[in-house]
Amino acid sequence: MIYEDVIVDALEHAKIKFKESKPMENISRIVGEGASGDSTLLLDKIVEEEILTFLNEKIGRCLIVSEEAGVVGEQSSELTVLVDPVDGSTNASRGIPLFSSSIAIAKGRRFSDIEAAGTIDLVSGELITATRGRGCRVDGREAHPSRTDDLRSAVVSLSLRVKGEYRNDPNILVNLINNIRHPRILGTAALETAYVAIGRVDGFVEPYPRLRTYDCLPSLFLVKEAKGTYKMLQRSLQDIDLRTKETIGYAAAGCGSLLEKLLKLLA
Repeated sequence: MIYEDVIVDALEHAKIKFKESKPMENISRIVGEGASGDSTLLLDKIVEEEILTFLNEKIGRCLIVSEEAGVVGEQSSELTVLVDPVDGSTNASRGIPLFSSSIAIAKGRRFSDIEAAGTIDLVSGELITATRGRGCRVDGREAHPSRTDDLRSAVVSLSLRVKGEYRNDPNILVNLINNIRHPRILGTAALETAYVAIGRVDGFVEPYPRLRTYDCLPSLFLVKEAKGTYKMLQRSLQDIDLRTKETIGYAAAGCGSLLEKLLKLLA
């Protein structure tokens, strides 16, 4: 089985289901609470059900970790599948046309076990994918990260949502805003990280441990396969359990010299 092909087909199904559902008047209605504790929109539920149904038909026995449904499937399965059905739900609910779906498939339960991943812009349909050892592609065309390493010219996406114990620690945010000339806050970490892989932005920073495995690991795999650079801020990425509820902070960049400069701003 070629896992990248399965991911492409699943994400294409998600895009089609989104376009079919878009005219619904209540698409942004809250219909429940996801496994992570966040509100579930009708759009989240519709797209997730489409992806999970497709994956179960194509892959069969596996363990799926998804934003709304949580952990479903067989715990004893070798395969772990990460699914973020709609990353950027707030954008979607307000009609801001920037949100995405992501999937990663691993033969095991560690980041180092991921075999393939993909992220799709649900609005434009642009699809960014990668398979272990085969590089990264945009709509099937080879893609590469940026080599820009100057903070005065680099475009760096930031996640600046602060909560919990970090609410009273604004120093890192001030450092980032004051030293990056072209910061961007797009509201979809999965797509912004995927943009690092293809050189659309030069870097991305989530300074606090806020993102879950399905939020970011599919796109960090894209960065890895594109030969970009990244560093987790709390622990080793290679050892992280894909099935954990632990949250993650990280920095990613097209080249090592820019990553080093971003990490200094976080120190």
